[in-house]
Amino acid sequence: MNDTPTSLEGAGRPARDHVLQIDQVDLVGGGRSVSFSPGLNIVRGDITTGKTMFVRLLRALLGTVPGRMPPEVAQVRYLRGRVTLGSSQWLVVRPVTTTGDAVVELARRDPSTGQLDEAVRVPATGGDGSYSRFLLERLSMPVVSVPKARLDPLAAMTPISATDWLGYCIVTGDELDAQVFGHLNTWRDQKRRWIFELVYGFYDRATAVLAADLRHVELRLDSLERENEIVAKFLADTPFGDRALLEQVLAERRRQLGDARSDTSATSATFEGNCRVRARD
Repeated sequence: MNDTPTSLEGAGRPARDHVLQIDQVDLVGGGRSVSFSPGLNIVRGDITTGKTMFVRLLRALLGTVPGRMPPEVAQVRYLRGRVTLGSSQWLVVRPVTTTGDAVVELARRDPSTGQLDEAVRVPATGGDGSYSRFLLERLSMPVVSVPKARLDPLAAMTPISATDWLGYCIVTGDELDAQVFGHLNTWRDQKRRWIFELVYGFYDRATAVLAADLRHVELRLDSLERENEIVAKFLADTPFGDRALLEQVLAERRRQLGDARSDTSATSATFEGNCRVRARD
């Protein structure tokens, strides 16, 4: 388990380090640029005018590009945004692609001079060093992996990503009545419940560390058992495949070695006795 301790303040009193705000976004290739005002912003328009897709693109700017995008979005090649992360403002250029080698470019703006004073390029997806990890660290959010199966602490581990946090923040109309603290989709339900526990302090880090250590031991034991099975299959059709016979041969060799040592001791004693007799003569 990879766990960076942090503290999340109570609801209604968010720490400045956790502030995430989109100030402006440009749909490069789509010819659209939208600026946001501080506080609540409402996206409105007639049906089928792209409101939902626009929100999905905002989410893509800060996480994973959603799949099954409509054909009209194909012309949007990049998302270019001005984003506040904690107390710093960053310029973000994120390609609208799901390929594994995509790279996100970021540049920090110095609030006092307005100049760019730091620039980084990070993989759009992946583990350590990815865009998701960058966002979590800049926002002082927990960097933690949790079991995929909640009732099995030894289940495979999966990281809580920035996309997972955003997914918990986005609740559609048909989910308001029954899925705020869970979801009918099993995978989304798992992540949503873990994030709820992280936010409200129900996630027990000490227990998670012990479970991770136990998982490491269990995986090592499983690996050794598999290696033992492979060795047994390899030796099955050889003279070394019969364990009982090998132990019998080993016992016989040890007996013979003991006899040889006894003979050697007797010979040595006889030789030393003869030497003493000759010395007296």
